[in-house]
Amino acid sequence: MLLGKKTKDGKTLQEFMSETFPVEVPVEYIFSIKVTTGKEEVLELDPDELITPIDLQDLSSFYKNYRLSEHINIVEIILDLQAVEDKMLVETSSFIDKIFPKDE
Repeated sequence: MLLGKKTKDGKTLQEFMSETFPVEVPVEYIFSIKVTTGKEEVLELDPDELITPIDLQDLSSFYKNYRLSEHINIVEIILDLQAVEDKMLVETSSFIDKIFPKDE
């Protein structure tokens, strides 16, 4: 499950990614991670322990990183949408500046 913490303007994950869904989550955009075990125990994991992005199609490295051995029903990753928006603004501005250089 991939969720997003709203931006200051109230934008949601669905507004950011209405047409595409990521296959991996870069570490710098993760706000929090919770897992629900097969025994319905909810564990909050520290995203700062991650070294590599989370591959949403293959969670084996995620399991190894957190040393998770029991069955996991739900992996809940909450994105920091403000960090995503800030990065998108920088990248978009850079891209536009390359196409339409400012007159000097």
